Amino acid sequence: MFGGNLMDTESFQSSSYPFDAADNRPVQFDRRQCQRHAIDGQVTIQRCAINPTVQQQPRCSLNLCDMSDEGIQAISDLALHPNEMVTIHFPPRGLEGGFDLPGHVVRCESDKHGYRIAIRFDCRRAA
Repeated sequence: MFGGNLMDTESFQSSSYPFDAADNRPVQFDRRQCQRHAIDGQVTIQRCAINPTVQQQPRCSLNLCDMSDEGIQAISDLALHPNEMVTIHFPPRGLEGGFDLPGHVVRCESDKHGYRIAIRFDCRRAA
């Protein structure tokens, strides 16, 4: 889902096409090179854009769906703009401290639960 080309999943229903067991939608073809892992939890994002809309709601809570080395997919009550820069705050868990990661929105689609958001991390990998 991160950086991939999306197709109209509602109009393509074929029994030979693989389906996502979680929501019974056809699996999307994409260019991700990292494995995605289902994850349950909540993160908070800080929106970095300086415009009146963002200033009214600078923070937003996201319900995580899945995560890879390159980004996250989550559900939000608030629509975010493609390419919008954000900082994702992962809260502390058990003995692990919380941490922040910068990222940018690569996709925002209306969903029956709100908005399905894809965010790509903007951090460099260690050599």
